[in-house]
Amino acid sequence: MAKMTVHRGSTSTTSPFAARYCSGTRSMRASGATAAAIFSSINCVPRARASSTNRGPRWRMGWTSAASASHASISTAATTAWSSTASTSRPCFAAHACSGGSEPRRCRRFMRAGCSSTGHGWCDIAVRSESHCSRSLISSWSPRRRDRSSSPARSQRPRTGRRRPRRRVLRDANIICLSSIDWDFNRQNPQEVALGFAASGNRVLFIENSGVRSAQWRDLPRLWSRLTNWWRARGGLRAEAVRGIDIYSPLLLTFPYSRTATAINRGILRRVIRRWLERTGAGGPLIVITFLPTPLALEIIHALQPSLAVYYCIDDLAESSPAARRVATSQAKLFAEADLVLVTSHELYEMAKTLSANVELLVSGVRCQEFARARALRSQRPHLLDTIGRPVIGFAGSLRSATDLDLTARVARLAPDLNFVLAGPHLADTRELAALPNVHLLGEMPHEDVIELMVRFDVGILPYVLNRFTAAVMPVKLKEYFAAGLPVVATPLPELVSFAAAHPGMMSFASDAEAFASALRTELARNTPDAEQRRMALAREFDWARQIERMMDAMEHARSRANADYDRPAVSR
Repeated sequence: MAKMTVHRGSTSTTSPFAARYCSGTRSMRASGATAAAIFSSINCVPRARASSTNRGPRWRMGWTSAASASHASISTAATTAWSSTASTSRPCFAAHACSGGSEPRRCRRFMRAGCSSTGHGWCDIAVRSESHCSRSLISSWSPRRRDRSSSPARSQRPRTGRRRPRRRVLRDANIICLSSIDWDFNRQNPQEVALGFAASGNRVLFIENSGVRSAQWRDLPRLWSRLTNWWRARGGLRAEAVRGIDIYSPLLLTFPYSRTATAINRGILRRVIRRWLERTGAGGPLIVITFLPTPLALEIIHALQPSLAVYYCIDDLAESSPAARRVATSQAKLFAEADLVLVTSHELYEMAKTLSANVELLVSGVRCQEFARARALRSQRPHLLDTIGRPVIGFAGSLRSATDLDLTARVARLAPDLNFVLAGPHLADTRELAALPNVHLLGEMPHEDVIELMVRFDVGILPYVLNRFTAAVMPVKLKEYFAAGLPVVATPLPELVSFAAAHPGMMSFASDAEAFASALRTELARNTPDAEQRRMALAREFDWARQIERMMDAMEHARSRANADYDRPAVSR
């Protein structure tokens, strides 16, 4: 049985399309006949694709006059109302047989049947997606594998969206965001990306964290919160106060590497996404932005067949915990298959570029206006920190295994005249810190309250453990500290050291308690209004508005690369 897929051929002014497309799937099958027999029956000469490294033969329908005359015999059922005014400048779509290997790139993009664009008329054949069309919701697909042997040599310097001028703002798209955290958790890249794209006129479905490891007893509070959100939303799908964002709190099987559990979870998410797309009732391209490299994320991308698949890699999740190391396999596949890979650190860039030619460095941003507003109002509002003596050494973020709590406790003992304020969820043992009189643990706080807290710090600290996981970490809080005008003392993470080398005088480093306490006093002594202005100016270079523009630019560039490969003609051999 020959597997038939939709490819682009040359323009035909006498006939609309070359083959019937089966509803609900992307593959066409010719029952009981070989590919050669099919092509010979319509007087077409098969031509192999140019690349000799492709697995299996690729057959291309030759657009001869005989083939054009034969269109009617194979496309009558497929064409419902071919528009007589359809532009003849647009290429026609032809049928190709693909035997062996994965489907080529040009098989991937398609529209739903019944697109009314004047560019290609009304049709029942799936065609390539554009911004003016809606698309089929679910489709089967064999994941493609990139051929690296013929890839052009890449520069050793990480590519960033800042090198190219912005082309345009992406609007009117349906964006599925597979988040690595829940919406109500600490504000990080997933929420900021969703907010940024919604503000640009797109519709966003934010699917909360489905996990990179199996659930444990310590996850019970989070699971209870998920169940509560699902119940309140009557099925888990709720609208956020921000226009254009819908949030889904999924109730899934917590076995991310079980094939059975993944298949069940995929079915649940497919139904939810279908329901969401039907409810929005809008066209536009379908884009998947995933922050998770799990098998479930891969399955969702394969099922949805988006116009663009983006993997935003923030951390090396395979090193986050022993239970999460199994994610390395699916992460490698996602690196290779995604149309665009975004990373937040040079370490992640080096890791990703061995598997993908489409990697861009896009560090986390900051909402500078929110910090500027909080700074302007801090003298007019009473605050909890007003009851705590000065100076205040602050940390805002999750207290977890990557945070060096032991170092923080030792520094607090060495500097009893300094008050340490730590705000964020407790994901590690904090009893030693809580016992110290000059340490104040405020717990998890709303995002707005965290900003008001940070602008009242005197110094911001980033005490991270140095290990394989943190070697790839670029802390989100660094730019937020700068936006608040704060001097920063940190442990020497590789990414922070590289950042400090590019921006001298902006922060200090210390590896042990004595050096850390000394650095705190040094930063307190040399802090000036001019230094605060320089830090805030640096933070504005990474404002989230700019970062979202850079992300859109990178996505547009990735789409152009995909289109160039899609449009590249086959060469006879």
